[in-house]
Amino acid sequence: MAKPKIANYTTSVPIHQTTGEIQKILIAHGATDIAFQYDDGFLVGVAFRIPGPDGDVAFALPARWKRVQKALERQGADRRFRTPEHAQKVTWRLIRDWLRAQMSLLAADTADLAEVFFPYMIGPGRQTAYELWQRGQLALPRGEGE
Repeated sequence: MAKPKIANYTTSVPIHQTTGEIQKILIAHGATDIAFQYDDGFLVGVAFRIPGPDGDVAFALPARWKRVQKALERQGADRRFRTPEHAQKVTWRLIRDWLRAQMSLLAADTADLAEVFFPYMIGPGRQTAYELWQRGQLALPRGEGE
C-alpha cells in the first residue's frame, strides 16, 4: 500500500493568507492575545489565549516546517514542492486545517477545550504540556495492568 501524501502538499496559498485565516478562526472562537513566533526570520509558531471555564488558557502551536520538508523529500514530491518556502506554506495550511477541525469539535460540543488542545497548553517556563511530558516533568499515572 502506498504511503498517503501530505495534505495540501501542492498548495500555492501564501503564508500571510493562511495566517490571516488562522487568526480569523481563532478570533471567531474567542481567542485573544494571538501572536506569531519567528526564529531566524522563519515563522515557527502561533500562541494564543482562549477563555476556559476557569479563566483564560494559553496555548502554543509549533510550525515544524523542516519536518514537513523532510517528509516531502521522503515521499518523493517534485523538487518544487521540497523547498523551505513551500514546506512552510504546507505546514501553515496543515495547522489551519487542524485548528478548523478542532474548533468544529468544540462548536459541536463533542469535546472540550482541554481535551483537544491539552498538548499545546502552556505551562511553567512557557513550555507546552507535551514538552513537559516529553522531558519527564509531567507524569501520567500508569494504566491498569502495568
